[in-house]
Amino acid sequence: MSFLKNRRFQLESLEERTLLTAAPWSTGDDVGIETCIVVTDAVPVVAQVDDPTTSVGEGANVITEADVDDTIYVSVYCKSTDSAYGIQGGYCALYYSVSGFTPGSYIASSIIPNDTINDGYVYSKDDYISAFGGNPAGMTDAYGQTQWALYGTQEFTATAAGEYTFYNGTARNAKGNEKETWNFIREDLNQNVAYTSTSFTVNGAITPDIEGVSVEGVETVYDGSAYTVTVSGTEEGDGIFYSEDGFVYGEDAPAY
Repeated sequence: MSFLKNRRFQLESLEERTLLTAAPWSTGDDVGIETCIVVTDAVPVVAQVDDPTTSVGEGANVITEADVDDTIYVSVYCKSTDSAYGIQGGYCALYYSVSGFTPGSYIASSIIPNDTINDGYVYSKDDYISAFGGNPAGMTDAYGQTQWALYGTQEFTATAAGEYTFYNGTARNAKGNEKETWNFIREDLNQNVAYTSTSFTVNGAITPDIEGVSVEGVETVYDGSAYTVTVSGTEEGDGIFYSEDGFVYGEDAPAY
């Protein structure tokens, strides 16, 4: 039965996902698998780490904020609550705010390369990515016994300033129904998962300092002639806008 519990997802039909084997999961407070959501400035490449909230290994930095138009990477890590049993595979849904982010590519973990959403069966909707995760390469491979195992990474582009929350939950199928039997599963068949969330800040676009540009006005005794301000130091492609009241701007320089 070990090969069935490890590959039970492959035995389901792609559309209805009817479970062909009995896969009991724990209930109540018997949490067998913890999850962690981490945001980084690059794709994490280290498969298992001690504490992903502080370090995901070389090549990527944990971040809590970014600017509009920045690309960020949101990863899900899993860890067993009992070091005697590793995690063999499974899925969750990753929720995000459509008003603040545009999803990009999904990047499978090096230790969870099979049956991921990159395989062409995408159940994602406008506000969540599902099914997020997959299965290890080997039939008996298991991870997360004593360290946090990387289960997948989603690329996002930040599109609007604000305070946001990423959170995960039970994976959903093509119809949007939650599928508890798709939960991450431990070697002892425990599928009781503790889901989590993380906060993230997107800062507004920063206006760069303007250097080398000056405006020269005119002070003179009225003589009936028209005068205006002179802008110098501009470069090709610069846009100059004028206002007489500080509220309404236009491209035509005012004349007096």
